[in-house]
Amino acid sequence: MKGDMFDPRQLKPTAARKSKIPNPIEPEPKNSPVNSLFVISNTQNF
Repeated sequence: MKGDMFDPRQLKPTAARKSKIPNPIEPEPKNSPVNSLFVISNTQNF
């Protein structure tokens, strides 16, 4: 029963889809200075 509720097949597709979209976009801005500016603006907003 626990196996059915915690099916890894159900979590894998969602995690893969979520990671597939941000993965190619996240690594690039992370290295670029734009990400640091984004973090500063986020902290200022808070």
